[in-house]
Amino acid sequence: MAAVTSAAEVVDVLRAALGGEVIGPEDAGFDLQRKTFNAMVDARPVAIAHCASREDVVNALAAGSGFPIAIRGGGTSDASTVDGGIVIDLSALDAIEIDVESRTARVGGGVTWGELDAATQEHGLAVTGARLSALGVVGVALGEGSGWLERALGPTSSSVVGTEAVESDGLRVVTRLDLRLHPVGPELLCGFLSFPRERAPEVARAYRDHMERASDQVGGGLLLGAGLGGVCTIVFCYLGTVEPEAFNLDLSFRILFMVVIGGLGTVLGSFLGAAFVTLMPVFLSVTVRFLDSVLGLRIAESTISNLELMVFGALIIFFLIVEPHGLARLWQIGKEKLRLWPFPH
Repeated sequence: MAAVTSAAEVVDVLRAALGGEVIGPEDAGFDLQRKTFNAMVDARPVAIAHCASREDVVNALAAGSGFPIAIRGGGTSDASTVDGGIVIDLSALDAIEIDVESRTARVGGGVTWGELDAATQEHGLAVTGARLSALGVVGVALGEGSGWLERALGPTSSSVVGTEAVESDGLRVVTRLDLRLHPVGPELLCGFLSFPRERAPEVARAYRDHMERASDQVGGGLLLGAGLGGVCTIVFCYLGTVEPEAFNLDLSFRILFMVVIGGLGTVLGSFLGAAFVTLMPVFLSVTVRFLDSVLGLRIAESTISNLELMVFGALIIFFLIVEPHGLARLWQIGKEKLRLWPFPH
């Protein structure tokens, strides 16, 4: 195929050569399709070629050999568009083949991580993927590939076992990627822990110290939201086996209480929170038994348990409102006042 030298005719030549749709500047929807995830990028390509097959990619590269070329997989990268050139859009190459026996996946060049994760999790398999589901699989893998599962499974690139590509004038377009899969899920313990922005330093230190000792089965990240209303968030993901007892409501409540009342991020806070959770039920039990012996009250064990939960709940609300930094901060304030007493001025 002869290379096209005029921008005016490139759309017609591409339409004649490709099986997929070709969009030009004069077509409806062009302005929408030329945009990327980053709204600050305002490139205007001469054509957007939706390639429906490997042959379409070969023909698009041949027809546009005189133009700048941009390859679009997920479409989130600034490099997925080009001013005055041709965008080769691979989104139609979205085939996914899972070989459960060999634990491998054949992934088309236009597949996103959300699509691949959905397909692999049907078989309890996965590979380290991007932290955003709209990103393209191929682009992430070729960029090494960092994700929530990398501490356990390594980066995406370490699971690449094969590629299919088209080369032209030094440009290599990966149209298919073969990935080794790993047993993961389909049920995982994961989620978010959010804290006020002003607690970011202590949360970051606590997260750093924890991850230094944590098993490789633990993945995650620390996020700091932008702006005045931004919060500090820990994202966590655990690949190991979770025992049913871990989801016990009473245990979860006590852990929450320990974190809130003690104050996250300090050894003293952890100690005070754990001590309070341990000693409070003992104190309530002794107090109730004393009242029982003195006043002759008959208080059932279930009533004592409910009373503990009520006290814990009330204290959690109190500390969240009055002193979010917990007992560790109250202890610090108390020591400062004792230093000044009895001469506060």
